[in-house]
Amino acid sequence: MYKSKFIEMSFTRKEIENEIRHTNRNRRIHLILFYLFRKSRDRNKWQGEVFANLDKIADLKWSNNKKYLNENEYFNNLWVKPYENEDNYLIIDTTIENLKGDYPIPSTWKNYKKDIIKFLKEFYKEVSKMIANGSMLKSSIYHLLDKMFPVR
Repeated sequence: MYKSKFIEMSFTRKEIENEIRHTNRNRRIHLILFYLFRKSRDRNKWQGEVFANLDKIADLKWSNNKKYLNENEYFNNLWVKPYENEDNYLIIDTTIENLKGDYPIPSTWKNYKKDIIKFLKEFYKEVSKMIANGSMLKSSIYHLLDKMFPVR
């Protein structure tokens, strides 16, 4: 069972939402890199970055009741607000365009945009469950990503 490092600390709902929003860019970059380059030698590094980012969020307790947010609240903050409120998921386009200078992004990546969206949504749905029920561990994030995209 996951134990928070901040057992005595609690935060307002707004502080939790701000932390999720603040860490979204880093998480999005590493998840997209993982999707596009799943056979890369940097695969474990990207998984580690995603876990470290989510670990910060999992530690934040809501001050009103010293409990964590529920699964729907996590999903809403991890997926719905940053992605589904965007016009045609432009945030994904912008992220990938910004990565082009550092990574050999295939010119056909837009053909996979729907798959990228599906991957991110499914990933955040599972992660929301894990965080809400306290079962998110580093190994569970690695396992989830490996299950979604096994190295062949």
